[in-house]
Amino acid sequence: MLPFLTILDLSNNNLSGEIPASLFNCSYLNVVRLDKNRLTGRIPDGIHQLDRLRNFSVSHNLLSGRIPDRDMKCLDWPVRFKIAVGLARGLAWLHHCCSVQIFHLDLTSGCVLLDQGFEPKLSNFGRAMFVNPNDHDHRSGNLVLGKGFLELGFAKKDVHSFGVVVLELIGGREVSDGESFGGQIDECVAGKGCDGEIVQVMRVAKDCVQPMVDKRPTMLQVVQRLTQIEQGCCGCGTDVQGYEPVVVPSVVIEMGQGIGSKYR
Repeated sequence: MLPFLTILDLSNNNLSGEIPASLFNCSYLNVVRLDKNRLTGRIPDGIHQLDRLRNFSVSHNLLSGRIPDRDMKCLDWPVRFKIAVGLARGLAWLHHCCSVQIFHLDLTSGCVLLDQGFEPKLSNFGRAMFVNPNDHDHRSGNLVLGKGFLELGFAKKDVHSFGVVVLELIGGREVSDGESFGGQIDECVAGKGCDGEIVQVMRVAKDCVQPMVDKRPTMLQVVQRLTQIEQGCCGCGTDVQGYEPVVVPSVVIEMGQGIGSKYR
């Protein structure tokens, strides 16, 4: 191992086996990304040796057991909400404010990096689609895509992925396709005076993962709603137990003309 290594990104490399404990001898690491592999076993306790570690991602693996929690602080709700709002604003800017529209198309919680102030930074643009909004048609492989398809398909794919990430922020765990998310709130943040606000954010996430693509909001609309919640314009005090369960569907682009391209 390189002792002065600061960033280790081995995501999506088809790795198997257990995470080697020797990994945590690299005391200068501040970013470790092992997501989208086939790693098994549990996370070694040696993670606590990495005092500089700011981002550690192991999503989409076959790991078992809990993340070692000694000396590790649970993110409180204001921090989680800050992450959700920052991510929403970033996606809205990419979709609606850039001279060239950018659709991420591979957004997961593992793509969201946090700085020391817990400001979210979006990474992994390997599958991103860049679109000139002034063009009427765009070619992807041998398929010519109309501007309406792009707006309805690619943008709303990102909206769905954002909704899943927010559900994971609320529940403190990974959310799978087709899973019923019955209003669970991470015990670290539940019952600490923010339940009403959490449920409002959960409703926004529910709209983002609507099975019908055209029923999902745009990222600008998401930002507007989250800003209203942030400013306390929506009212609080909603009972969590009365919240309707959310079912996270697989993403299917439905165009009304019989075209159905599964992106997830």
